[in-house]
Amino acid sequence: MIDFLQWAGCITGVAGASLLALNTKHSGWGFVLFLISNGFWMAFGIQTNAPGLIATQAVFTATSLLGSYRWLMSARH
Repeated sequence: MIDFLQWAGCITGVAGASLLALNTKHSGWGFVLFLISNGFWMAFGIQTNAPGLIATQAVFTATSLLGSYRWLMSARH
């Protein structure tokens, strides 16, 4: 399970960063992938007792939520 969480966090994080780097009208979905990645990394941090990783991902979750709101909600107006 730990390997799954680690690799799922890695793959969704890299996919999210790649989507944002493309800077297309669909790039905002990269923040959604970041949110998924944050969840995997927090679960990994809990399983491996890594409080620094958990704290970092908690902050990244907040930035991912802000990015999701700005990209996806503002596109509707």
